Amino acid sequence: QLPGPIAKLYGQIYGKWFMDAKPGADLWLLRHDTIYASVTENGVPIPFIKPSVSEIHAQTAKQRSENNTGPMVSLIHGMPDFLPGGCTCMPDPVGVPDISASWATGLSEMQYMGRIKLPELEYLKTPIELDHWASWFFHIFMDTNTSVPHYGKAPSRLASAYAGTAVYANWVFEDPKIKDPEVWKRGIPTTPEKVGPSHGKNCMDTHKAPICSNITPATFPPKGEPADVRPQVAAFSRPPFFPSGHAVAEAVR
Repeated sequence: QLPGPIAKLYGQIYGKWFMDAKPGADLWLLRHDTIYASVTENGVPIPFIKPSVSEIHAQTAKQRSENNTGPMVSLIHGMPDFLPGGCTCMPDPVGVPDISASWATGLSEMQYMGRIKLPELEYLKTPIELDHWASWFFHIFMDTNTSVPHYGKAPSRLASAYAGTAVYANWVFEDPKIKDPEVWKRGIPTTPEKVGPSHGKNCMDTHKAPICSNITPATFPPKGEPADVRPQVAAFSRPPFFPSGHAVAEAVR
């Protein structure tokens, strides 16, 4: 439970995901660029607050094998580089999701919950039919329309207990660096902060963690490192977000 009014803050957001988490790779990367369309406190809109933020997650195979979540760099766009807070780094709360179930069996063991029809998908305002998969508090909704480009590869909708509901479209299945070569370091300050507790550093090290001690465009993301142990590979390997695809035919007959 967060303290005071922070616990009552909610937002409607939109943006883009970028991900490079190939099975067997020594480094996994995830970035989400987010713009807040609205922010409310206890249901009351807060005017003039529409921040643009990014979070970049990096995790090596060695870190995954050691249950080390790796660094998470957070950026608030528009803040001067010399002030603290525009760039911060901390040990990632969760690490990079294993969306292909190539390291552990987690997503490959999701339970098929059934098929649903929504007269209007949130935000996109279109009717849709979805297959619902769940594991603990995490829910994935896959489009049943075989003509959509992301059919069987990526979700149209996600939901979880802590992040709410998210809707996805316009998936592009290629290395993000092809169209955006600087995607994994874009926005990280090129000059150090001049004031504050992390003055002299380009990015504030909020937890005094070694993995966050020197974040710059030249040092981030870190180099990949192989794992010390073999992964607990799932019995079936499937495209991203659909590791249990082999069970669909049986579940919906």
